Amino acid sequence: MRRNEMARPRTRYIAVAITLGLLLGLLLAEMALRVSRYGPDALLPWVMNSVHPLGTSGLLRRSNIDILYELKPNQDRLYKKVPFRTNSAGLRDREYDREKPPDTFRVVVIGDSFTMPTGVAIEDAYHSRLERSLNDATRAAGGERRYEFLNFGVGGYQFPQYLATLRDRALDWQPDLILVGMSTNDHVYFSSLEWRLRKPYVVKDRTYPFFESEVLAWLTRRIQFGPGGPAQEARLTPVFREHVDQYFGRLAALARSVDTPLVVAYLVQYQWQFRSLIDEIRLIAESHGLVFLDTSLVFPEQEDLSLRIFPSDGHPNAAANEIFARYLEGELVERGLVPPPSP
Repeated sequence: MRRNEMARPRTRYIAVAITLGLLLGLLLAEMALRVSRYGPDALLPWVMNSVHPLGTSGLLRRSNIDILYELKPNQDRLYKKVPFRTNSAGLRDREYDREKPPDTFRVVVIGDSFTMPTGVAIEDAYHSRLERSLNDATRAAGGERRYEFLNFGVGGYQFPQYLATLRDRALDWQPDLILVGMSTNDHVYFSSLEWRLRKPYVVKDRTYPFFESEVLAWLTRRIQFGPGGPAQEARLTPVFREHVDQYFGRLAALARSVDTPLVVAYLVQYQWQFRSLIDEIRLIAESHGLVFLDTSLVFPEQEDLSLRIFPSDGHPNAAANEIFARYLEGELVERGLVPPPSP
């Protein structure tokens, strides 16, 4: 009897030790996964709490036009570990006068998370670099012309929202050029999106990822989607081809109605997997009289992981945006779509 009584405390101690060991192991696994996916500063609460999808970031509000949602104006916080500010018009950009100043060449830039851009400071975005480079060159030449690139990019936007953004927002700013930043999933036809565009957007509560488990999320993804295999080459299915053709046609018609050139820039930082897809999309764009610029041509065939914002997130980082900007500036000026910096 006494022997059993003596064994019980020992058993409890062993159980407690095992439980504490498991908890410590899970904590270390959580810390290791966060650091490997987002960097050492992801262990800081205010940094990790910025690493969430745009829909649960608290940065969105319902839109009263056919774009479903838009960025809230006058925001100032971290998003994906970088400062994220919006101006009084709800653009992730500095303030601009709605009335275009004299001697100003104005470009409206429309796109998704690659253009917003996700995980990149606004001064490092490709369109900000374009604006700064052209203005610096003009000042160096003693010229008076100004260049403005107004950023209407919002993460998650697709072709229907590009069209509505241009029609109902961007054209009010009197652009001389329309630049559509298209990325790697814009060719996909989402019937659910067009259905949702007819219904009020429900704003989601903000999440706080520091208090959520990356390990649990990782395990859930593995169970739902499996370990994954080699990436497959992207191609246009007949449904996707019709979708792209339809919206390029609508964008081209709208641009012609206001006598403003429209350029489609395909934004991707490697070539393989997208080569055939991009070539097909180029042909469709050019059939509607649109200028098509392919940024993948100045990147290697295989993806360079150092050009991602995080190891776990394939959005192009500041270095990739700099390459986008250099290529686009050369093409836009050489093709006469943007006036060259000059006295």
